[in-house]
Amino acid sequence: MVADKGSDEYLHLQMSALCARKEYQEALKVSDKWLNKVTEGTHEDAYAAYYRHIVYDNLGNNEMVRFWLAKSAIDDIKCAVMDRNGWRRLMRN
Repeated sequence: MVADKGSDEYLHLQMSALCARKEYQEALKVSDKWLNKVTEGTHEDAYAAYYRHIVYDNLGNNEMVRFWLAKSAIDDIKCAVMDRNGWRRLMRN
């Protein structure tokens, strides 16, 4: 009731609730929907990847934990660099 069904906020809240109830397999299904919805390399993608790493951490899959945490960090760094370059171009004009 707090967020539109299917929105990033809704999926985030659903992931949090499923993880709190330790329903990790269902959380992976929601994570699949979330990752298929967001655009690759965006802040939203980084956030979805971060939450997926939490699920894998709780499942004890260290390889996938590292993969999804690294993806989240790399996407965040790329976005930060792009944002910074965008600001530079904006300030020059």
